Amino acid sequence: MPIILPKLPIAAQIKLDGIRVIDEAHYLKHKGIQIIEEDAARHQDIRPMEILLLNLMPNKQGTEEHFARVLGHTPLQVRLTLLHTGTYKSTHESPEHLSTFYKTWDEILHKQFDGMIITGAPIEFLQWNEVQYWKELCSIFDWAQQNVYSRLYLCWGAQAALQHFYGIEKFVLPEKAFGIFPHTVRDWRHPLVEGLDDEFLVPVARNTTIKTSDIEAIPELQILSESTETGLHVIQHRNGRDTYMFNHPEYTANTLNAEYTRDLGKIAQNHIPHNYFPDNDPSKKPVNRWRAHGRIFYGNWLRQMYQNTPFDLRELMTMQDDAPIGDMVEV
Repeated sequence: MPIILPKLPIAAQIKLDGIRVIDEAHYLKHKGIQIIEEDAARHQDIRPMEILLLNLMPNKQGTEEHFARVLGHTPLQVRLTLLHTGTYKSTHESPEHLSTFYKTWDEILHKQFDGMIITGAPIEFLQWNEVQYWKELCSIFDWAQQNVYSRLYLCWGAQAALQHFYGIEKFVLPEKAFGIFPHTVRDWRHPLVEGLDDEFLVPVARNTTIKTSDIEAIPELQILSESTETGLHVIQHRNGRDTYMFNHPEYTANTLNAEYTRDLGKIAQNHIPHNYFPDNDPSKKPVNRWRAHGRIFYGNWLRQMYQNTPFDLRELMTMQDDAPIGDMVEV
């Protein structure tokens, strides 16, 4: 099934790669992601999954592309709505792009969504109260508990949500966790990790972490996946509606390279990404060895949501948020 997208402009990096495109919809179709127009979608006898993307990253168009790719390769029809904070204006994205393609929270306050993705942000070293949009973000977290069926918090966004809901603190790592690391699954019966290999690779790029012991102390949180080298990867609440993921299976092959190039010369951020460049040589083109597992994860997330979200999203306002969903397995 296709992903329904506005005609977003191409990220600058794509143009530098020599690909001639008119708009992002044309580019995504060229790269193998099916696009459907709004009118055609209305004539299908299914309701699109309404997904809200709160994009906290500076490079918004690159992040848009990441999630359009992984959501567009699933067997469900998805309508993506883009959201940015109103209390902080991005200095890395044009006002025209934001005003044309993004909503602010006050514009979608009275709507309901099947799912919501909250991205990370490169502000790990800031204290929570130093984040300019912290109060707004916490309000969005609380609003989503009644107006969104399934919430997926990523990287710093996952750490922020765990702080808000449980008071769990993040800790600065001695050295940035940066590269491609092997991960394993704790409970293969869980629908969110179904289909993953015994060991699978995931891109990691963060300076902070959450302690495993802090998560294990909260009975309703279940650790699903982790790495012996970089720690926690995926956690889900036993109600199946709140998922916390600390790493980036949605990244493309060149994403870590762009971050490595950006940070060259910066103190404590100058090391080559682990297990990323062939022969550990930054002059060689990286190879994507995690694409399939990224698509499996996001496909599982959408499927888990699809099987349990109400057809009429207005019913979310009266649903209990703490009951286990139908396909969850107690351990």
